[in-house]
Amino acid sequence: MGSTTLDAIETAQRVLVALAGKRRPDRADIDKLRRLAPPFAKMPPDELAAAVLRLARTISAIPAVMQALPSSSPRSPLNGRFEAQHDGHSPR
Repeated sequence: MGSTTLDAIETAQRVLVALAGKRRPDRADIDKLRRLAPPFAKMPPDELAAAVLRLARTISAIPAVMQALPSSSPRSPLNGRFEAQHDGHSPR
């Protein structure tokens, strides 16, 4: 997990902990979340923090997904199917 992703998670957690404790979150944390996730900048702080946590979880899962993908070697079953479908012959 990258340092930016970890920082985003920690910042979102601070915001949610403050809100859960009926305290006002640090303005710098809210501003940081808005910079990290501009499409969600207009959301209320609780929704913004939750959206950033979801994004961070998705981003941290990408390396595992990439490792699980089949290789692009000539022996790959996906590569073979692609070639069979696009070699000018109709699939059987």
